[in-house]
Amino acid sequence: MSNQNTANREIKNGKEHLENAHDDAKKLKDDAAGAAQSAVNAGKSGMDAAKEKIGHGADVAREYAHQATDTAKEYAKQASDSVRDAADRAKNQTTDFINDIQGGIEKHPLQAVAIAAGVGVLIGVLMRR
Repeated sequence: MSNQNTANREIKNGKEHLENAHDDAKKLKDDAAGAAQSAVNAGKSGMDAAKEKIGHGADVAREYAHQATDTAKEYAKQASDSVRDAADRAKNQTTDFINDIQGGIEKHPLQAVAIAAGVGVLIGVLMRR
């Protein structure tokens, strides 16, 4: 019974890891979207400022446009880095989850087979209804 409890705890821990990874990836995706919107807003602000100063000469307007572009590129890079980091964390957590499950199966193969058989029977019963 203790082995089954251990296996159940390992499965529960694995599910929590997976849920945390999913939540982290969603949050970073949202952060990346916010950063991209900030980049767009920064680009618009830079362009608006350049339009207001056009009377001061083409050189001033050109400089603001370059600054806006550089800012937009930096925000886009930060967003890309955030998404890449989130994907890496999700991949690592998923790998850890899979390794935990495999370790539990290797330590307790009979319990793993029994659990799998029980789940199969349960699915079979539910599908017959």
